[in-house]
Amino acid sequence: PLSRLKWSVLLTTSWTTMYDGLCAFVEARRKQSPSGVWDGDVPPNYKTNTNPPLSLGRWVHRQRSAQAKGQLKDDQVQKLEMLGLKWFEEGEELAQESTPMSVTSSSTFLHQSVGNQLNGAAEPDAVTSTSEC
Repeated sequence: PLSRLKWSVLLTTSWTTMYDGLCAFVEARRKQSPSGVWDGDVPPNYKTNTNPPLSLGRWVHRQRSAQAKGQLKDDQVQKLEMLGLKWFEEGEELAQESTPMSVTSSSTFLHQSVGNQLNGAAEPDAVTSTSEC
């Protein structure tokens, strides 16, 4: 029972730790950008300078895969979207759209983005403040 508890805490802490690492990455990228905007992407092999280093690029890739399969919790999806995470890497979107789940996800995202524009809301990749971090 104790080992299960430790594993459960580790899994919960792991997502939160990686998310916090992503928040720090996003904040740094926004400060580096002349427009104060993060492009919504993390290089695939990016690792943080923390000790131990976090494989943030790999983690973001796993989050994208999990989201495409409907395996991310709603609150996790919302947190990542609030940061402005792009669900597809550059050049990956066209290949991914051939699968029904990705097309549905892309259509939903496009619908939400268009709706947000019509309602005057900022695009996810143009969000400059991080209320969730």
